[in-house]
Parts: sequence; structure tokens; C-alpha cells
Amino acid sequence: MASLVDLSSPAFTRGATLPVRFTADGTDVSPPLVWRGCPHGTRSFALVVEDPDALRPVERGGCGGACGGKCGGKCGGKCGGKCGGHGEGTGGCKSSGVPGCDGKGGCGGKGGCGGKGHSHDDSAGAAGRKRVKAKDQRPWIHWLVWNLPVDARELPEGLSSRATSPRQGSNDFGRVGWGGPSPPAGQGAHRYVFRLYALDCELDLPIGATVAEVTGQLQGHVVGSIDLMAKYARSRVTPG
Repeated sequence: MASLVDLSSPAFTRGATLPVRFTADGTDVSPPLVWRGCPHGTRSFALVVEDPDALRPVERGGCGGACGGKCGGKCGGKCGGKCGGHGEGTGGCKSSGVPGCDGKGGCGGKGGCGGKGHSHDDSAGAAGRKRVKAKDQRPWIHWLVWNLPVDARELPEGLSSRATSPRQGSNDFGRVGWGGPSPPAGQGAHRYVFRLYALDCELDLPIGATVAEVTGQLQGHVVGSIDLMAKYARSRVTPG
């Protein structure tokens, strides 16, 4: 197939309520996902799950700005100087030589490590967030997964945070792996967007990488994407 044509879950339907077992009110395991399609040039898949109804301030600095999406040139190979100084300078993707879905070889080793860094300080409440401009905010991150094999078409339920393949990053709860919904009681339903990316390479990032690092390395390597949305709300304060 030349495109990603469907992303779904056997556990919930598109736009429906996320079952409690996948939330902080339940066992907080990751939900199963299934997809169809593989764009030409795909070498791996990545997944980002975010809550656009819970915003966080964006931290200035990181691998962005003058880097232009590459850990090189003005940045001396380490995303330093003008770019904030906390990138690894490892490049954007690995030339693994693994055939893609179209039977061709691996990626050409393009640079990555772009985008802006993000703060892990969630001390600003709703009142504080109102004072922050939209461009200075980003969604709350619940899950980061990358280097899913090119022939993968599903993620099973309950992916362990200790799994080494596929790799998982740090969510905004400060943990590696899935972090289930935990919206404030009485605030209404929050939306949880599961976004699957088809990439022309594998990302060269360690387990526990941040959303800034992951989305930075995605830049210039996305050959297709597709979304799935679910909702969750708390009507009252849940014990524990």
C-alpha cells in the first residue's frame, strides 16, 4: 500500500471513551493498536500519544533554531552554542540497511535532532496556563514509541516499560513508557490523540528520550502519518 490507510484499536472505537484499564484509574496498561498501509520509502514507524486539552509551557533552547533540524554546521555537531546545548549530536536516523516496505534499502543517514526543547515543570496550573500564549505551549505527552519494524502492523496491549524494542521515551509523568490519562475531576472529557508516523529511517535515540528529541528527529523523515482519537473524563475525585 502507498499510504497509511487506517489506525484503530480492538479495545475502543474512534472518538469513544478510553476503557478505564488504560488510565490512571485502572491498571494503566498501554492499549493495543492496529494499522494498515505502508507508504513507499518507509523504514520504521513511530508513535506519539498526546493530550491537546492539557497544555504545558515550552522550554526555550534545545536542538532547534539555527540548527535547522541538523546537529551540525553552526552547532559543531552537538547542538550547542546557539541551539541551547542539550542535544547529543548523534544524527537523525540510522543507516541500518533494513529493506523498507517497497523493497529498497535503508535510509541515507540524514541529520535530525531539530525542534525545541520542552520543560518538565508542570507547576503551572490552569490559571497560569491562561497567561501563556498558545505558541508557547505544547500538549501533554502520554507515550513515545519509535523504531517499530517496517513490517509491524500492531502494538500489543500492555507493552512493558522495560522493553528494549521498540524503544520508548519519557512521558510527561516522568516515566518511560505509557502513562495513562489522569485528567482533573470535573473538567470534562480530554482528547487523547494517537499519531502514527511512517519514517524513512530508524531514529538514533536512547530509551527515555524526550518529546523534543523525538519530534526533532522526526523532522524531514516523515513519509506518512495517521491519527486515532479517544476521550476520557473524571466526574469525581478518584481515591488513590
